[in-house]
Amino acid sequence: RCAPYIRRTYENMASNEWWIADNHTFDIITEGENGQRHRLYLTAFFDARSGIFTGCHVTNAPSSQSTLIALRKGILKYGIPENIYVDNGREFLTYDIGGLGHRRKKPRDGQERFDPPPVFERLGIKMTNAIVRNAKAKVIERRFRDVKDHLSRLFDTFTGGNVLEKPERLKSVLKDGKIPLDATLAETVEELLDWYFNQQPYGGAVAGDHGKPRQQVFNENLHTKRVASAEDLSLMLMRSSRPQKVTRRGVHLDIAGQRIEYWNDELVFHYLGQQVYYRYDPDDLSEVRVYDLQDRFIMSVPADNTAVLAYGAGKEEVKEAMSKVRRMERITREALKVSAFPAF
Repeated sequence: RCAPYIRRTYENMASNEWWIADNHTFDIITEGENGQRHRLYLTAFFDARSGIFTGCHVTNAPSSQSTLIALRKGILKYGIPENIYVDNGREFLTYDIGGLGHRRKKPRDGQERFDPPPVFERLGIKMTNAIVRNAKAKVIERRFRDVKDHLSRLFDTFTGGNVLEKPERLKSVLKDGKIPLDATLAETVEELLDWYFNQQPYGGAVAGDHGKPRQQVFNENLHTKRVASAEDLSLMLMRSSRPQKVTRRGVHLDIAGQRIEYWNDELVFHYLGQQVYYRYDPDDLSEVRVYDLQDRFIMSVPADNTAVLAYGAGKEEVKEAMSKVRRMERITREALKVSAFPAF
């Protein structure tokens, strides 16, 4: 604890030179559309020079997809960062987002496995991982403390971070059923991060900027801004598959036990038996973009699966539909067992 640590220098740092990303658990109980009570999470990106929140997303659980949603919001508003500083969580160290980093395993046969270019690489972003168990590594955690003190405490269902912080009135509030909705929290977070937190006086390491609004500090130190249109960004933020061999049924995507196949005559005729990979949008599974292993675009291929039409075109809809199917199958099996008992 008393050991010296490296002080970061910010005087020569530009806005968008370093973004820091992490997840935060809200100390707030909210209610989902299904009536279930829970605590949501915030996935956020934060500009190291100015201290503003650049991109954020409120989610049921931190995931690689929530990371991309928050990143997309930040890029559309503030531009593409040069570097991203993250911890070692799987939502960041995913083969098709930031790459596996230290999680990459050496192949047993000595042959390097092909991995498609991850999203950060496609965007020209360099990812750096925090040192494990280094409490001083991520300054964003200090900003999350601000979120707790100045946002979470605004809600009557604030739980506190421990027993000592737990409000005495929480039990009666929950009993009365006055629970804010998930959508209310998400909307509040978006507005307060933009119009309150990002406008607060800067108090960081650069003394000359003290007292200025953080947004002003960001603007004054933004020397270059790399931008991408919404259409181009959608292509670059697509998820990628592992390499697959094209079969007579084309290529496939497995979600929650459901296989969605993508094929057309042209793909099968020209690439049968060849290794390819594809990119896809989890919110629209109606088609995929197929690439060869030199990362050259081949063609877009439609889904040939009734599940996409029956369950909806999104990844979450497919998962939810499959869970309902399995639940009904289980109920049916149990009913058949009961009906098989002889009557007395």
